[in-house]
Amino acid sequence: MPDNPELIDQYKDELHQLIQRMRNDGIPLDTTRFVFQETTEDLDTMVYSASGLSQDAPEKPEKGH
Repeated sequence: MPDNPELIDQYKDELHQLIQRMRNDGIPLDTTRFVFQETTEDLDTMVYSASGLSQDAPEKPEKGH
């Protein structure tokens, strides 16, 4: 599925709003950055796993062969 620029912008705005809410709640920017880094590492793992699984998936035999 191709990227949807409008939807991506919406989520980017939501992330910025979340960062601002965290700041308003007294969470230091360094802590917010740490939380986002941990989350990004988790996302990196998910992307790596998904790409590895799709590459290593055995091909289905064609019907009739």
